[in-house]
Amino acid sequence: MKISPDCIPCAFRQLKSLLDRATTSPKRRSDIYNEFVDVLYSGAPLPYSPPDYVRVMSQVLFRHCGTVDMYRKEKDASTALACALRGTLQEELSRQPDWFTAMVKFVIGGNILDYGIFDDLNLDTARKLMLEVFDLPLDKAKIEALRKALDKAESIFYILDNCGEAVFDAMLLERYREKTAIGVRGGPALNDVTRRELEASGLAEFPVYDTGDFTPGVNIATTSSLFLEKMRTADVVIAKGQGNLESMDDYDRPIFFLFRAKCPVVCNYLGGLPLNSLQILPRNL
Repeated sequence: MKISPDCIPCAFRQLKSLLDRATTSPKRRSDIYNEFVDVLYSGAPLPYSPPDYVRVMSQVLFRHCGTVDMYRKEKDASTALACALRGTLQEELSRQPDWFTAMVKFVIGGNILDYGIFDDLNLDTARKLMLEVFDLPLDKAKIEALRKALDKAESIFYILDNCGEAVFDAMLLERYREKTAIGVRGGPALNDVTRRELEASGLAEFPVYDTGDFTPGVNIATTSSLFLEKMRTADVVIAKGQGNLESMDDYDRPIFFLFRAKCPVVCNYLGGLPLNSLQILPRNL
């Protein structure tokens, strides 16, 4: 999915958010902004996916400020919050008539535990938001296709998205531990999971491969060869979150995109999905 003109305001909001975390120096902020604008408008117009632009922002920022994990505080807070919720939510899951359906809703709906969205997110609010996920619709036929694919597969490659929700990913993947490998970002990429957060998320025992770059998605041109080999040889790939969808929507092997449709541009791109809906998008099965 290539960036569209409607994505430009969001790109600059994201740049400001990163700048606010990176530096208070007016000159340095101006230098970073100007360099990013030069990159944005150089070459072919709008040549990248939205996650690629975040990678470019990060590269510019890191040149000026060093490689800093600017969302570390938010990532750790989201993970801690999800861990605090885990016991209560496991009890709720045990009461559901179909554990798998409820668990899939959790791993998609857990994307809401995002301190980038809620500055004042607390345990009570987070619990309420997660319990609401049970009542959200999710295509039953696609749930069954995912269930069958995971049960049948001899190898699964599961590409993580945000911190916090990764705690719920771990709860799902416990059932498939013996045949699952994990994919993460190679370095700081917004609030996405890197190797650093795996232990706190309950995923330290899984084989792990990282992309080798800072894209909050998977760019085939810049991702490490080991990651790509593992992805391409897996029987089925699960890719969490919009960033993975935006960067891999043309992937040509069996894949399930699991995401919350949080962006109007993405909703329109996929044929008019309801905003904030839970989605499973199977491809090449």
